[in-house]
Amino acid sequence: NEEPGGNEEPGGNEEPGGNEEPGDKPLPPPIIPGGNTETEKPVIVLDNNGCVELVISEEYAKELLKQASVSVMIIDSSKIEGNVFSVSISGVTTLLDEIEKQSLDINDATLILTYGRVSITLDTLSSICSTSGKLEISIQETSADKLSPEQQELVGNNILYEIGISVGGEDIGILESRSISIHLPYDLEENEDPDNLKVRILRGESNETIDCVYSDGEVIFNTGAAGYYAVVYEEEQIIVDEPVTEKDDNTLLYCVFAAIAVAIVTFISYWLWMKN
Repeated sequence: NEEPGGNEEPGGNEEPGGNEEPGDKPLPPPIIPGGNTETEKPVIVLDNNGCVELVISEEYAKELLKQASVSVMIIDSSKIEGNVFSVSISGVTTLLDEIEKQSLDINDATLILTYGRVSITLDTLSSICSTSGKLEISIQETSADKLSPEQQELVGNNILYEIGISVGGEDIGILESRSISIHLPYDLEENEDPDNLKVRILRGESNETIDCVYSDGEVIFNTGAAGYYAVVYEEEQIIVDEPVTEKDDNTLLYCVFAAIAVAIVTFISYWLWMKN
């Protein structure tokens, strides 16, 4: 009279998910429009030019903010297979709206590309992304051949980076607030003093040299514009005053006596002339 299948419960007593301990969750990939985000795992689309097309939906914004502290990490190239030279982002206003909705104390948004890191304050993001245009950020090594001979001389043999920041295909121009923080890699030589590092900004016909900070293999500086950037090492030239020699002392005394003698002769000549 045995019943088929016995008393075995289908699926056993195994709990779904096992006994996995909760840990740090990896950065969620961007949600690609057109897919069913409830059933399909989003993927990062990296094209042959090293560009990531990123769409921030409301759901993706919430996932990003779960892991945010004072900064929200929008993309981290170390978690992507391949070189990421540029990122094109749609839905920045969605992320900003979600931060405001949750009343989060977040200062900036960060993007880590292959050749550097970019952090932009939320105030600046809100200002430059007030339209629905895509925010595009890029950092690439480039050739100094694009520069004028004078600018090439300023760059020397140092690595030249081309940093692009645009919204809706238009350059953001120059932000007086300099509220964009850039981190570029730099290998400090054994005898180099990090205080002598400078950053040259080459934009159009203008050339500017600004201060920077060196930390953990990176040069960090603030800027407010796209353009060409180079990290250069400039040793401060110390001017030493030459000591006054005995010969110089004698020459000085001779000049003083000569001046006195001329004054005396002039005075006597004038006195004799007046007497006569």
